[in-house]
Amino acid sequence: MCLAVPGRVERIDAQEQKAWIDYSGVKKQASLMLCPQTNAGDYVLVHAGFVIQILDADYGAELTALTEELRNV
Repeated sequence: MCLAVPGRVERIDAQEQKAWIDYSGVKKQASLMLCPQTNAGDYVLVHAGFVIQILDADYGAELTALTEELRNV
């Protein structure tokens, strides 16, 4: 089973094609090679260190809240 994790892009290094993603307080880098049109502030899905999809802002916020809720169960 594969799992993609939602997060919000904090900043981008376009030259390196990398983004810094905030996963509810945990911050990590992800590659933008598959979604180079990603912008700072976007909600995204990340799988295996790659941004694989840009999410609608409302859906991204909702999905992030649900993920946080699951961590507290």
